[in-house]
Amino acid sequence: MPGKGPPPKPTALKILEGRPGHSKPNRAEPQYQATMNPARPVGMSRGAIRFWNEYVASMGMSGVLTVVDGPGLAALCEDQAVMYEMRRGWRAMEAQMRKGLREKKQRELINPTTVMARSPEGRRMLSSMSTLTTQIIAREREFGLMPGSRSRVEVAPGIGGRRMDSIEAALCG
Repeated sequence: MPGKGPPPKPTALKILEGRPGHSKPNRAEPQYQATMNPARPVGMSRGAIRFWNEYVASMGMSGVLTVVDGPGLAALCEDQAVMYEMRRGWRAMEAQMRKGLREKKQRELINPTTVMARSPEGRRMLSSMSTLTTQIIAREREFGLMPGSRSRVEVAPGIGGRRMDSIEAALCG
């Protein structure tokens, strides 16, 4: 999982802004070829493959993916698939509790989520879901999928549709 705090600025941005600390920029920063469809790693779960297809379909045209993004994107997809299964399991447990109450002809005095959250297993599951959510958000930031992280991600030239504002569209025809 990526470290805490803001991600480092790209070298090109550091050069553009100037270097107040007079530190030398990394002139050997790796540049990878952009791609619309990185190679999917072998061995991904079915659920992760569904998320992979969704992410690649939405991000491929934007030009943010490179040939080396497969493993990072696969990790994000596996996390999303695990979270999906955890939420599905949680809802199934709630439904089972409600069904048991109906069979006993008892009223629901406390929400099943509250009952489950009070149990040690429920607390562990909620803690795991919280940790996984944090991890998913951090991984999504790496790809510019969160609103605040989009400005930090550069789009490769020549891939994806470039948006024009109304003034630029009028000037360019």
